[in-house]
Amino acid sequence: MKENIHHYLKLGINHHLLFSESIRNPKLHLETLPRLLKRRDFEVIDLFIPYDEKIRKEERKLILASKKEIVYNAHFLPSSPVWPCSPDPIGRAHALILAFEQIDVAYSIKAKKILLHSGPDPGKKYHRDAKKWFTEYCLRFAEYLAKKGRMIAVMEPMDREKAKKFFIGPTSEAVKIIENVRHHFKNLYLQLDMAHLLIAGESFNHALHCGGHLLRHLHLGNCVISNPSSLFYGDMHPPLGIEDGEADVDELSEFLRIAFKVGFLNKKKRPSVTIEIQPYPDCSAEETLEITKEKLALAWEKV
Repeated sequence: MKENIHHYLKLGINHHLLFSESIRNPKLHLETLPRLLKRRDFEVIDLFIPYDEKIRKEERKLILASKKEIVYNAHFLPSSPVWPCSPDPIGRAHALILAFEQIDVAYSIKAKKILLHSGPDPGKKYHRDAKKWFTEYCLRFAEYLAKKGRMIAVMEPMDREKAKKFFIGPTSEAVKIIENVRHHFKNLYLQLDMAHLLIAGESFNHALHCGGHLLRHLHLGNCVISNPSSLFYGDMHPPLGIEDGEADVDELSEFLRIAFKVGFLNKKKRPSVTIEIQPYPDCSAEETLEITKEKLALAWEKV
């Protein structure tokens, strides 16, 4: 593609994965966030805000002043045992309470989108019930979101068997649940992550054609699934082209090409597309971003 990639999408970066230690270190989270908010080469930031109220207040000011488009990654308490598909009804109720709290946080920073997922797979014997539990969770999530009058939710499928082992799961199942919820609330859509598809063994072509009509956000990234001894093994968001990784320029180009083919990437809507990676070994976050942008440019040339 000869035209500038930014004519077809709004490029984003995930803050808490590029600075992964910040996930459990609120002070580091606050220290590193401005490094991305001040960059002009990213229009979109995927992020969450820590639970520390003082830090929340400071980060809200920084985010609102930046004018960045925010995709809020709903963040449950670290190591929280409560999930939308828990067989324990009290656990499911607590998961919903936390979700409402995260919607409030996202609303306070004027996020455009908020990401949700199913949480862990409760096991095959619960699958039939889990579909009902998760559909109800999504309905309540969408209902509460609708009361805010703004923001949409995007459901992120992950893998069910290898790394995250989340209930959702296959793109086709995510699409069915979203469509069921959309009979009641039109604010729930789909988000796809190329790394999660690679881990799950689901082709880009299948996923993007299956869910393209509901797609509102993409994640670009990599994974390691062939070498269990790798520091990046599983869903660890390694940088593109890392040793034993599954994605580099060619895979990135294929993902973007199909996203363009199904109509997601276009000049009229310029959808959000976020890079989700950790830094290269022995490289800073800034150096990693420059290498990644070069790879993205090469991939776009092949689209």
